[in-house]
Amino acid sequence: MRCVSLKDNKWINEITSVHENLIAEDGLNYQVIATSITLRYEMIIVRLKYTNDKIVVCEGNS
Repeated sequence: MRCVSLKDNKWINEITSVHENLIAEDGLNYQVIATSITLRYEMIIVRLKYTNDKIVVCEGNS
C-alpha cells in the first residue's frame, strides 16, 4: 500500500473515472461528461495539494 502523490496522474485519472461512473450508476439522472470528469480531477488535485487528505492504493498482488 502507498499514498498517491500529485505526480500519480494514472491513479488520479482512474479514481476520477471510478467516482464519476459510480455517481452515474446510482440512478440520480447524472451524466458523465468531460466537464464533470475534469472538475472531479481538479477537486482531487486541490485536496491532495492543500489539505491533509490522502489516497491510499494497493498495488500488485498483495
